[in-house]
Amino acid sequence: MFQNFTNLEILSLSYVNILSPIPVNISSSLRYVDLAHTNLRGVLTESFFLMPNLERLQLRGNDLVKGVFPKIHRSNTLLMELDISSTSISGFTSNSLSGPLPNNVSMLQKLTKLNLSYNSMNGTIPSSVFSLPLLGHLPQFRYYNLQYLDLKFNFLQGSLPLSIGNMRKLILLDLSHNYFSDSVPHCLGSMASLAVLDLRKNNFTGSLPPLCGHNTSLSTIVVNGNRFEGPVPVSLLNCNGLQVLDVGNNAINDTCPAWLGSLQALQVLILELNKFHGPISTCQTKFCFPNLRIFDLSRNDFSGSLPAKVFGNFKAMIKLDDEDTREIRYMESMLNLSFVRSYEDSVSLVIKGKDIELQRISTITTTIDLSSNHFEGVILKTL
Repeated sequence: MFQNFTNLEILSLSYVNILSPIPVNISSSLRYVDLAHTNLRGVLTESFFLMPNLERLQLRGNDLVKGVFPKIHRSNTLLMELDISSTSISGFTSNSLSGPLPNNVSMLQKLTKLNLSYNSMNGTIPSSVFSLPLLGHLPQFRYYNLQYLDLKFNFLQGSLPLSIGNMRKLILLDLSHNYFSDSVPHCLGSMASLAVLDLRKNNFTGSLPPLCGHNTSLSTIVVNGNRFEGPVPVSLLNCNGLQVLDVGNNAINDTCPAWLGSLQALQVLILELNKFHGPISTCQTKFCFPNLRIFDLSRNDFSGSLPAKVFGNFKAMIKLDDEDTREIRYMESMLNLSFVRSYEDSVSLVIKGKDIELQRISTITTTIDLSSNHFEGVILKTL
């Protein structure tokens, strides 16, 4: 049918239950194709990737789609967005994309968004992904286009190549729930556009890289569930817009990083299940943690009394008593970019002895967890 619309440029049928086989002949004039969550079925052929004018392709959420990852042709030089997340492409078998990430992704020279999340892809990330012609090597950084890379919930493994630093325009990097290992390249700290970094649930080791060394854009840093050691990098003081910092469930050995209290935008601070030790010290700024709403220090080796000056500064928690809570709102990025807004901050908390995963963080959620430490003295009235 679609081949009859010779001048058709936009085809958007997302969330329409069309229950149709994948079209074989598609209009070559199409620039935008959105068939997400349409219950397409059948084999994904190369026809989608042979459209010379195609710029955006959305096929996410079609778990009846089968086949192998199509070959990437030179005719795809205009493709900027590719989303085949949560499909059955194979290698895509067993209701998810499997097999390694193909090397020929590097043919997509103008790619700005690549989403292959919620699949079963394995192997390592080919270095070609981090050296796309417009992302390539020095001195051509002004041409690097990739802004969104989402590979979460796969079976990817190995080290992150140093060439990841080539992606100077990258805004969102989500590699969570994989099997990556070894240390994280320090070049991540110099990616000035990076706003969201999610590395949770991997096997990364070594010290945390000096994030925000040359970066003031980061709003979310989540590295929960790895094997990081060493202290919290002081370079985080440069992250003026940081809202979420989750370093829980690692092996970080440090004293209380009270200096984080000077980060005025910080709302979520998770330090649980590490090797933090010593007393909770007070920060030196007048307004310490003014917007903090979730504070988790549980399962560490903190000791001493609870300083009233620290907990009395949690103004955001106190203000909630006067707020209208009838309408629930959720945390969102301060950046007005559609693909960053699609990322939702989440957090794991222990509530009444049970581990609870909050897939979204409401703006009225408040938590202070000091359990399983060595505190002494009286319980503060402010708590």
